[in-house]
Amino acid sequence: MDTSADLAIMGELRLDARTDNAGGCGESLSILNGWDTPRNAWTGMASWRPSDGWSVDALTSSVGKRPINPLPSVGTGPVPASQFLEAYIRMDLVVRRKVGRGLELSAGGTNLQTPRHLEFDAGTGYVAPAYVPRSFLVMVKWTFPKD
Repeated sequence: MDTSADLAIMGELRLDARTDNAGGCGESLSILNGWDTPRNAWTGMASWRPSDGWSVDALTSSVGKRPINPLPSVGTGPVPASQFLEAYIRMDLVVRRKVGRGLELSAGGTNLQTPRHLEFDAGTGYVAPAYVPRSFLVMVKWTFPKD
């Protein structure tokens, strides 16, 4: 079951939440288990405009454990507990400041909750293992105004 909610508060704060629940973690998901479908996932986003020219954007997401290299099946038989990628929570934050008509300064971080997590395994032969590391960014952006 998928659910979604979007809420704007006084025009300066916007909240968005999404969930996806595809069944229990101990069962194979018919046919779709070949795609390493997580059984439980949710995402929450917040955008805040505290004053003119400033913005803060945050994202938090959680992905439940996924089977490692499952074979497609039509049943709901149990998957051994040792054959799962661990669940993870990801938190991202970016602060932006617009200066004048064309300059924007940004600073933020991704995956702030943990130093790194494994997003995909390498068992299928089609996907390289993907570790998402904690990272930080600073960006200066200049946009030429259209006059």
